[in-house]
Amino acid sequence: MEEANLLVTFDPENRFEARYEVEEMLKEVGEEDPNFLCSRVHGLFQLHVDMDPKEIAKKLDSLCREDPSRFWYTYHWIPVEKWCSSTIEEMSRIVKEFAGRIQPEERWRMRIDKRLYEKYHTQELIEELTKHVDRPKVDLENPNKTIRIEIIGERAGLSLLKPREHFSVNDVKDEVLTTKK
Repeated sequence: MEEANLLVTFDPENRFEARYEVEEMLKEVGEEDPNFLCSRVHGLFQLHVDMDPKEIAKKLDSLCREDPSRFWYTYHWIPVEKWCSSTIEEMSRIVKEFAGRIQPEERWRMRIDKRLYEKYHTQELIEELTKHVDRPKVDLENPNKTIRIEIIGERAGLSLLKPREHFSVNDVKDEVLTTKK
């Protein structure tokens, strides 16, 4: 069964416009045939794309910096490297693997977003999962790498991302506006 490798959050009141925006932006960066998978979460598209989703995020980040007005309905474009059960044991296994890809001198952070999941509070998850990252330089503001965990019910999508490998429309718009002042 095909799994999502790109998550896109959007304004649920404008689902059709958001889908059109996703399709058009993906075409513009070279992804011709995105597969929209079933999503139980309002405001979240789960897609499988053929291109590297991290490269897609970087290209979209650049497009938004050139012309922020092209993005109206989507908010976050999040690549997913691996899926697992949303148990602490399974997520810990992947976090340990990702920790090995963070160099000792690199700054890192963990970000968790939960949907349809109430087993643990976000802070409890962060405390438990960061135990498996033996890298001393935590930086919540300007990390070299982010361990991104997207929990959707019984499943969790995890990625280790460099800056601009995950794309936040509002963050880019804020940066562009600040730079123009």
